[in-house]
Amino acid sequence: GSNNIRIKDCQFTGLGYGILGGGVNCQILNNYIHQCGVSGIYLGGSKNIQVIGNRIAGIYGNLTKPGETDISESRYADGVHIFSSSDIVVANNNIEDCIRIGIVLEGNGKTLNKRIVITGNNIFNMHDSKKLELNGGIWSEPNKSENSITISGNTIDSCGNEGIQAYNCTISSNTVTNCQLGIAGIHSKVFSNTVENNSIGVRVRLQNTDQTFMISNTKIA
Repeated sequence: GSNNIRIKDCQFTGLGYGILGGGVNCQILNNYIHQCGVSGIYLGGSKNIQVIGNRIAGIYGNLTKPGETDISESRYADGVHIFSSSDIVVANNNIEDCIRIGIVLEGNGKTLNKRIVITGNNIFNMHDSKKLELNGGIWSEPNKSENSITISGNTIDSCGNEGIQAYNCTISSNTVTNCQLGIAGIHSKVFSNTVENNSIGVRVRLQNTDQTFMISNTKIA
């Protein structure tokens, strides 16, 4: 519940969460978050937050103290985790070496994520997810966000199962390479992206006749 906070130019290491937030009007700027556990940055029930220019590396799921490196049972380890929040900007961050997902949008299904902008981030090397969990660069969980999510200008490389998994998103000008699946989604608009050297370029996941997916001006190779 912290409000009107700026966290800038700090280093966080060996923690369960680098930064655990649930406030309003906060800025998280130019920090180095590494060798942490569940999330580099977790925002739950937050509003009007800026996450800009941070480096997040080595998020391993079960890492709760400095020097612990065992990842044999690690799960749910994300660079930036956004849960039932609104008016969030995640921009120009470098996110690498995480056990699950670079940037993930989830929620309780009642309070939806709204007006989230994910832009200009470099995300690579998501690996070693366990059991039913999948690796991904950017993941918007179905039925957890309204149709106001923007994913643009990100570079995603070597992120395992899916580069971008998107529900209710506008996806533009991203570059996705070296994943099993480049872009997948429901109720999304996909345009002006570059999707190269993935096992599958784009997968449409429509299940009902009222669901939509639009793709245009996208290079797939």
